Amino acid sequence: MSDGMDISAFLRSLQPGSELHQRVQDAAAKAAQEFAEHVIGQAQQLAPQSPSNEMMPSHHVTQGVNKKGEPITVRPMIKNPRFTGHSGRLRDSATIEPAEVRGDVITVVAGFNVEYAAVQHERLDYVHTNGQAKYLETPLRENAGKFGEFVLKRMKEALEE
Repeated sequence: MSDGMDISAFLRSLQPGSELHQRVQDAAAKAAQEFAEHVIGQAQQLAPQSPSNEMMPSHHVTQGVNKKGEPITVRPMIKNPRFTGHSGRLRDSATIEPAEVRGDVITVVAGFNVEYAAVQHERLDYVHTNGQAKYLETPLRENAGKFGEFVLKRMKEALEE
């Protein structure tokens, strides 16, 4: 199979239930699992970490003027409501479920498993001193074009067996 071959057309040409179909499907599931592991590894590096102290910048900005009459913006420090004493809790909560095959659909569920993960991911207005919002979406988008490489590699191995 050449790198330029239409993988979908090849899969449709296989006899469902045949040994070759099963090997190729298993290879695709393995590739999906490996791709998810690759993406979640990058996401862990981007996931925000709590500050090393109990204080954090407020999301509310106060504007005013200083003694010279110049405009100033103040972002007051507030107690961090999510500070746990362990700043890697979000990163440590990364999880990947085993690939699930249903018919010709392969699904891998990957994400972060703490109560504030979605809020930290979606809120672009949060101030992160270490990490960023969209910490899972960013590596997924950046690596989307590589998914075919993962599948092609595993399918070639399955066909060489």
